[in-house]
Amino acid sequence: MGRAMSGSAKGWGSRTDAGNPIISDETPKKKAQPTVSKVMGVDADYWNREGPWDERDLGSLLNANKAWAQRMKGQGFFEQSSKGHAPKILWIGCSDARVPANEIIGESPGNVFVHRNIANQVVNTDFNCMSVIQYAVDVLQVKHIIVCGHYDCGGVKAALVNMDHKSPLENWLRNIRNIHQNYFEELASTLSVYIFVNFRGI
Repeated sequence: MGRAMSGSAKGWGSRTDAGNPIISDETPKKKAQPTVSKVMGVDADYWNREGPWDERDLGSLLNANKAWAQRMKGQGFFEQSSKGHAPKILWIGCSDARVPANEIIGESPGNVFVHRNIANQVVNTDFNCMSVIQYAVDVLQVKHIIVCGHYDCGGVKAALVNMDHKSPLENWLRNIRNIHQNYFEELASTLSVYIFVNFRGI
């Protein structure tokens, strides 16, 4: 991938064909915020924030990974990992970037086997999820399976708005829509409207 590109107040760098980093003199133009992100309530400035993801070759992320590896090596991380893969918990959670499984329960890497999807759904026709559960139970022999939802879930919000998100996302969200439509009264009798709309998980 080459060297990492340096960032500046004028914007994140881009690479020439020769591989030399250059810094643009122009302030990066803000991309139009998609309609769906507006519906989901994402702050416009936050949506357009700058970062290493603006680099073509993601050089800064590669350098950050090297620094992380050196730091973790000093903490014995790789020595511990070489003992094998034997997590004790299967975590089925949302793909939301704000909900990192290990961190929010204070566990070190290696203790939690993770499966994530939009809106932390467990659907019996999802071969990916079913295979993860089978492997976790039959091979890893985990002691607990946790299905964890969270507040402000974008997947649940998307399922509850009158908008066609197009296939395959629309097909996936239909599972939530069906539950909302068919069992709303039953759910509303045990959950406050606020918690239901901000969905903690199924």
